[in-house]
Amino acid sequence: MRKALLAVAGAALMGLALVAPACSEPIADYSEAIRLDPKNTIAYGNRGMVYYANGDFDRAIADFDEVIRLDPKDAIAYNNRGAARAARGDLDLATIVYWTIIADSRWPVPKAVFSYKNNGLGQRLKGDLGLAIADFSEAAKLAPKDAIIYSNRGAAYGAAGDLDRALADFNEAIRLDPGNAQAFNQRCYALAITGQAQRALADCNESLRLRSDDADTFDSRGFAHLKRGQFDSAIVDYDSALKHHRLTASSLYGRGVAKLKNGDRTGGASDIAAAKAIQADIVDQFSRLGIPATE
Repeated sequence: MRKALLAVAGAALMGLALVAPACSEPIADYSEAIRLDPKNTIAYGNRGMVYYANGDFDRAIADFDEVIRLDPKDAIAYNNRGAARAARGDLDLATIVYWTIIADSRWPVPKAVFSYKNNGLGQRLKGDLGLAIADFSEAAKLAPKDAIIYSNRGAAYGAAGDLDRALADFNEAIRLDPGNAQAFNQRCYALAITGQAQRALADCNESLRLRSDDADTFDSRGFAHLKRGQFDSAIVDYDSALKHHRLTASSLYGRGVAKLKNGDRTGGASDIAAAKAIQADIVDQFSRLGIPATE
């Protein structure tokens, strides 16, 4: 559930994606390229993404700032700076790029770069969401047909508690790119949180049709089943999510709740304890999402 949204419900975002060309060279190479050509926007942009991958969001933002200073009409730089600003506000947004970036042929980063996963509440935000939304909006003006930008802005709107705008952006991302599995996943989770679990399931199913082995989407669909009281189905989907990411707190906790509801107190308690060990505030997070504590 990480991935998903809504500070309105206290959850973290998902699906933020950087847009960029391939950049696997070390930072030193980009720095040397910049020394030789201080106006090399490609080197600044690629170095910024490496900083992003390392969790150094301040330096990433500084590099994207420089790209924008040199080329104020670079939509990709605005998008990437928005992603970095959002990530600086909530560490979850640094990890949610895991699936989208490695799946995006424009940036074939090794999976090991994004091998971690984190969960948390929107209260960690430092106030950068407004700046992130502003950057995504500028990027959308410059590249109005780029679905990833709308998907990113929708995620930021969701974290800011504006579900109407979030869903509108997810709708636009899907309209522009009907094959965007991540946008279907994002909308699925947002719909589930707002109580539209049946519609959410349709979106998750479409996301999985497009990308059949995505742990985040199994987690989203498990949550939708949980909201509908379909505990057996929720357990199956959480099992699938945990097969790919065995230490994801949201999947462990959701499965634990479903097991308890099915009468498996031992299994449920074990999963919930494991989830709490990973994320201390997981009970509060689910409570804000409409799944009250079971203890």
